[in-house]
Amino acid sequence: MRTDAEVVDLPAGTYVPAATRLRDLDKDVLDAEQHARLGVLGRRRWLLRLDEKDCNVQVVRDLVADGETDGVNQKHLCKTRKTWYSLEKVPPPDILVGPMGKERFRVVLNAIGAVPTNTLYAVRLRRRPVEPELPKLLADWLRSAEGQWAMASVARQHGLGVLKLEPSDLAQIPLPDWLADRLEPSYARPSSPYTEGDASDFQAGR
Repeated sequence: MRTDAEVVDLPAGTYVPAATRLRDLDKDVLDAEQHARLGVLGRRRWLLRLDEKDCNVQVVRDLVADGETDGVNQKHLCKTRKTWYSLEKVPPPDILVGPMGKERFRVVLNAIGAVPTNTLYAVRLRRRPVEPELPKLLADWLRSAEGQWAMASVARQHGLGVLKLEPSDLAQIPLPDWLADRLEPSYARPSSPYTEGDASDFQAGR
């Protein structure tokens, strides 16, 4: 993850919008304005997306060399990749969900198409292209009293009243009939950006 200052000299296309935590957002929609606000706050809001061809540019070669000097290429996940710095390209989710909360679980519509880190759960409608109003409809329900109760009812209780959703918990949340009818046959698919669970109305993973 990189800050604005760390990508200012990189070529366009070598980094994409990212999301690491939802508490820095003051709206329930991650749009261009909210993503820019993360930059003003000095947050890391960009994910590197490099391929071997990008190393034709000196500044990218220098960045890769710095990573190798620091031993990043020897870390477990990097060692498993054909090209250690080339991340899997995953489609951005429609909705971001914070897995922990006391009174509420944070649900944010991902209007800018940011790639989340694995600290967040990602919900993506299965059928593409998706009708523009459907992600908002689902996000609004998840934020409603009924949706929050549904998530809390399957969450695990931790200390100090903190509730924690696991991917398997999220997969158990039943949709009301009226919402399922609207989403059918898309269905919502909560997952992490890196792995997916078993096929069902919901798929969840970390």
